[in-house]
Amino acid sequence: MKYTQVGAMNCEGIERRLDRRVIDEANRRTSQRLHDRLARTSRPSVRFGSVETPIGCLFVGASERGICDVTFDAPDEIRYIERMAKHASDVIADRQVVAAALEELVAYFAGELTRFTVSVDLSSVKDFTARVLRATGRIPFGRIQSYGEVAHRIGSPGASRAVGVALGRNPVPILVPCHRVTAASGGIGGFTGGLKIKRALLRIEGHSVGATAVLER
Repeated sequence: MKYTQVGAMNCEGIERRLDRRVIDEANRRTSQRLHDRLARTSRPSVRFGSVETPIGCLFVGASERGICDVTFDAPDEIRYIERMAKHASDVIADRQVVAAALEELVAYFAGELTRFTVSVDLSSVKDFTARVLRATGRIPFGRIQSYGEVAHRIGSPGASRAVGVALGRNPVPILVPCHRVTAASGGIGGFTGGLKIKRALLRIEGHSVGATAVLER
């Protein structure tokens, strides 16, 4: 009799543990579904267009908050949509939405514009990167600053390397002119779009640029 009672109690304990595991797993799956749903709904809807420039075709994407992407290296619309779909709820060709940005880019490359006025959306980057980009956006046309100078401007002296990393994550190059940040030694530094494009942009702004160095005009 005692054996039977103990055995029954053990079975009940095992059943309770199994029930707990089933409940925990159900809760985990529900939580994951909610997380995935929130992640999808928090992604922006992107409208885009493209423009031919002296440095190649640029694709420009906009969210409801402003221009959120400038891409140098997408070979065609399909590749651009595939790239942006990783971060957006939907990606739709709509040149009208980005018409102002495209017009300003054309004027910039024609030497007719020195300051962009379109709004940019930096919500996709982390706080430190956003601080770096906002400071970089205040560097005037025709001027350059070092990574260390930008670090000082955002109140993080000694963070020049981190500034370089942040600039490499700039989603809206040219509009936020990360090409205007160079090495303190006079070296050209790095650039997401490649040094050939960085040199071209600096030359548009009047700088004398060598293979590895740049001088203010």
